Amino acid sequence: MVKQRFHHAGVSRVDIERAANKLKVNILTSRPGIIIGRKGVEVDKLKEDIKRRTGRDVFINILEIDKPEIDAQLVAENIALQLERRVAF
Repeated sequence: MVKQRFHHAGVSRVDIERAANKLKVNILTSRPGIIIGRKGVEVDKLKEDIKRRTGRDVFINILEIDKPEIDAQLVAENIALQLERRVAF
């Protein structure tokens, strides 16, 4: 769900840690500003959406990927996007 919602933010990986009634979500992305949004509005929306679906307390950590050009997932998605757009190579 997170990857579909923020497909334009360069989400590489989503890690989920569950414990009792708590849920910790780590999102690794190349553009954390898009996920956070202005004044954290997008993060709050995401947190409420996940809380509504799971019924657990949700904590979200957004981690930035320093070098997105060496992350395999991001490189593969970029190549696939270029092929879909028929970009000359």
